[in-house]
Amino acid sequence: MRNKTLEDQLELIDTTSAWELWRTVEPRFLSECSSILRQLHRRLEPAMKAICRIHPQLTEDVQAILDSKFETLPKLLASLPADPAEETARFDMRMTIVLYSWVMGVCADLPPGRLNPLAPTMLARGLMLFADGLQAPAVVQSNRPRHERSWEERQTVADWKRHRETLRAMAESWIRLDPLAAAFEVLPDYEARVCYRAAAAILSAAGDLSDTGATREALEKEDLARGSGSVLPDLPAIEKDQPGKGVAMLSVLRGYVPKEELKRQGWDRLAEPVPLLGNGSNEVVRALAREFPWMEDVVDHIRRDLSLQRLRKDASSAIRIRPLLLLGAPGTGKSRFARRFAELAGLPMRTIGCGGTSDNRDLAGTSKGWSTGEPSSVLRAIRDGNCANPVILVDEVEKAGLSRHNGRIVDTLLAMLEPETARGWYDEYLCTAADLSAVNWILSANCLAGLPEPLLNRVTIVRVKSPNAEQLSVIFDSLKSDIAKELGVDPFALPEIHPEAERMLEHAFAEGQSIRRIRAALLAAIGASVDGPRMLH
Repeated sequence: MRNKTLEDQLELIDTTSAWELWRTVEPRFLSECSSILRQLHRRLEPAMKAICRIHPQLTEDVQAILDSKFETLPKLLASLPADPAEETARFDMRMTIVLYSWVMGVCADLPPGRLNPLAPTMLARGLMLFADGLQAPAVVQSNRPRHERSWEERQTVADWKRHRETLRAMAESWIRLDPLAAAFEVLPDYEARVCYRAAAAILSAAGDLSDTGATREALEKEDLARGSGSVLPDLPAIEKDQPGKGVAMLSVLRGYVPKEELKRQGWDRLAEPVPLLGNGSNEVVRALAREFPWMEDVVDHIRRDLSLQRLRKDASSAIRIRPLLLLGAPGTGKSRFARRFAELAGLPMRTIGCGGTSDNRDLAGTSKGWSTGEPSSVLRAIRDGNCANPVILVDEVEKAGLSRHNGRIVDTLLAMLEPETARGWYDEYLCTAADLSAVNWILSANCLAGLPEPLLNRVTIVRVKSPNAEQLSVIFDSLKSDIAKELGVDPFALPEIHPEAERMLEHAFAEGQSIRRIRAALLAAIGASVDGPRMLH
């Protein structure tokens, strides 16, 4: 169980080795100057001095860090392993230095991170690498079926999984503490600009992130052009109607003046700039690759699109992917992948089911002349999520009705997926044009029969394979996490299912049963085990 209170954390700092504090102290307690920061500083300072004794050649650089001289940090980090696989002890040393750089201004009453604002990103990366490198217990490596494992072996596996998930959760917490999240978009003042330059120098010199080299080169070129080595970059241009700082915006219903009734429904909000949201970090791709190992082609598509997004002239953290069609057999996890992507990316999502649908009224909306009239479900998703780039899943698109009597879904999709027409798509209920160009579209289909060629030309088709027996463990863990989330409990609080039931599930999967059926059977097995003995699994 992770520590939850400040008292627990203070005790943890006192009893844990200083070299392991970077992977045990919860980041949420380190976001402001407090007693825990000062205590952590007192524990880490002797460890920094110990590095001088262990590695005399680093004494000068370490002493500079102790004297709060920030510029020596890249050189110091570059001399230590950037991956725990190389040497765990020296990697712990490296991350201890990074943690110290987060708190080293506390004695001068500086906010945490003022001297090294990129420490959260570096610590998050270190935690993810450490979690990925945790050696699996021998029982897992032996590939012995779960139902043949003893209680002690299952306990060992549960502890290993819990440790990995704790480290990954800590990494996500560190990312949320990054004080430069806004500065990378808009640099509002001198101090933020100083942090920006220092951050780019640290990351590119220490090799912690691959995409900062270009940032550093751009800054250096600008300095040369100005004839100075100390001039900071100009602020990026900000859209005139953009409120706030550091958030990309889009006017979905530009210039729209709704009537009072529509104002009460909240449609006036879309006349103002709406945020473009999303977490486009590499952690999204890593999590998808872990949870959906049989969808490597889909994950690669997401990875490429996120990389392309960083090259955009107006690049921001907002998620934008090209329209994607997931093609595969029923029950291979296509819909779940879309939901999980939206969840990891921090985007609202709406599903439009096409099975049995005879018209396009949900997708296109209906005219105000009808008593049941309402705007497009895409616009409703934008309004409800206050996000101009939601994920829209069009599920089982090949099953959409073909009658043109009340409009076909595929015809509406043609207009919404084409960038030019999407920027001025006309909504019959609101009687105005809407900009849907930032929407992230994911379509799913079991086959391509009946889908028109123009629609297929507007999407990237990626075939989804069926998972194999070796991936069953990952699927079980993901399904249990989903079930636990629905129940509002920790996955480890779920009861252990009977070994015979587990064996039957494994056999059903090996016989080709879909993930959807396996999930239903797993839910039934968990329900049948509620009154049985609980055991970490």
